[in-house]
This record gives sequence, structure tokens and C-alpha cells, in this order.
Amino acid sequence: MLSRIRHQNLVCLEGFCYESKQQILVYEYLPGGSLADYLYGMYNAIMDDWMNRSGLLIGISKGLEYLHNGSDPRIIHRDVKCSNILLDKDMNARVCDFGLSKQLVQSDASHVTTVVKGTAGYLDPE
Repeated sequence: MLSRIRHQNLVCLEGFCYESKQQILVYEYLPGGSLADYLYGMYNAIMDDWMNRSGLLIGISKGLEYLHNGSDPRIIHRDVKCSNILLDKDMNARVCDFGLSKQLVQSDASHVTTVVKGTAGYLDPE
């Protein structure tokens, strides 16, 4: 299912490796690094510009909106954080690491889950 998801604000799955004790997902390479690098690392001066930040937020929102409402089945990310937002060469935000996501089928539409997935202590708003 992950290999079929295509959106301009999501990182695409290119392939996988499943051998005896190795399970690896291979995603496309994005040369811009992660949003965490820019917020907390040596590149944080770029984030001083409100237009850069608002453009990134719009891209992140579009990617999450597609996962939550545009994909079939709908997907709840479950681990949104700045290290899971990668940047392409043009500084466009791309959401990644939704392999631990929850598929939401119609029968789950009113179900609330409190099971922690992904980063310890993270609980998605849904």
C-alpha cells in the first residue's frame, strides 16, 4: 500500500528489502535534509523568514490532509514531528515515515486509539 501513495508533499517509497533479519524501507533521496536540521541545527537562519516557514507549513498540511482524507484507505500518520519532515532541493516540505501509520477504514471512523506508536510519548491528535 505504501508504494502506491503519491503526492507532491509526501516522500515516495522506492522499494524494500526483506531478508532473514533485515527489514528496510527505501525512500527517495531528498537533499534538503530534515526540518529539524533547520529549526535546531546549523541552518536555522533560513527559518527566520516567515515566508519560508509558512510555505513549509502549507506543504506539511497538504501532505497530512492527503493522508487523512485523500488516500484510500485513509491513513493517520501517528508520528508527526520535525525530523519526519524532509525538504527537497527547492525547500518544499515532504512528510515521511508514515510506515507505522494506522489505516482508517469506515468501521474505524468513530474509534479512538490511545496506543502509542512511533516516537515514545507521542500521541497523535486523532
